[in-house]
Amino acid sequence: MVDMKMSMPMQQGQNYETDVQADDIYMEYPSSMNVGDQLKDATMHMEMNNASGMKQTIDMEVTDRKVEGKESVTTAAGTWDCYKITQKTKMRIKTMGIGMPMNIETTEWYAPGFGVVKTESKNGKTEIVSVK
Repeated sequence: MVDMKMSMPMQQGQNYETDVQADDIYMEYPSSMNVGDQLKDATMHMEMNNASGMKQTIDMEVTDRKVEGKESVTTAAGTWDCYKITQKTKMRIKTMGIGMPMNIETTEWYAPGFGVVKTESKNGKTEIVSVK
């Protein structure tokens, strides 16, 4: 299980404190995962209030999660044997009551016993660069 809050991007350069409330919602990565498996969907709801008075809510739904294959993935932090998982994510972000929907198709590489080491979508990619 992986906490879905970890998939939220960090905002750089904020000079204020933010109060965040979110459900403890976990996305399942079964230990008995196999190529071809359809994984469970997951949802998350998060509310944020910062010191400047700006309020945001984020609703995220991850669906159509499928284990597409197994691949070796190398990043600056090392090499892992991973499961390649495709998924669809719907996010609805509301800032001060104004909503903005996003639909993202993502591929991620999950290393059992470690976690997600790399993600890619048409909007960009992330990968582990160091382990401490």
